Amino acid sequence: LLKKTMKKNLYFSFLSSFFITYISLFIPTTVDINRPDIMGCEKLCTVVAGGFPLPYLIDGYNSPIGTISKNPLIIFFTNTDTFLLKNYILDYIFWFFIIYMILNFIKNKLK
Repeated sequence: LLKKTMKKNLYFSFLSSFFITYISLFIPTTVDINRPDIMGCEKLCTVVAGGFPLPYLIDGYNSPIGTISKNPLIIFFTNTDTFLLKNYILDYIFWFFIIYMILNFIKNKLK
């Protein structure tokens, strides 16, 4: 019974972490990046980004200024915004552990 509950918690944590990581795109933030080929941004420019706790989608060269796409198909199949895989993985791991700890806390309180 314990193993079955633990497996359910793991599966739920895996799936909900993807969802929450995606939803974190709706938390607006900005990042300072270097774009030497854009006049005025030779040193640093502040651009729109999304993702929490680390921004993993940054306003790209080809997207409208000041916007990021929140459509997963556009994010992965076009080159309009900059997707940072390392930050995405770290965000996913962060949310996975948060959800898993909450589920284990609830499970222990219900005993």
